[in-house]
Amino acid sequence: MLQAAGLHPLGAIGVVTVDTMLFGGAVATGGIGWAASVPVGGALGLGVMLLQRYGFKDGWALGFGKGVIVGLLTAIPTPLPSVLVAGSGAAGAARLLLSRKNR
Repeated sequence: MLQAAGLHPLGAIGVVTVDTMLFGGAVATGGIGWAASVPVGGALGLGVMLLQRYGFKDGWALGFGKGVIVGLLTAIPTPLPSVLVAGSGAAGAARLLLSRKNR
């Protein structure tokens, strides 16, 4: 389960940080910042996909799926997606710790 639901902790921290910055801008500008959150979400999704593939040893399909989900959640200008990503990051950190402990 940790493999399927987990995100690499660095990716999760990056997503939560960027989402918080984008959400703060959307509130201050009255929603105009939403147009910027869509391309940023796409770029962040691509970065997460590559990090999942090479840093977390996911397959291409699983990494792509996680990247798309993260990109879509980042493009939504609310703080709720950050909570979901943070939970996945915690699951990913647990997976990394367990895999290192079993070596």
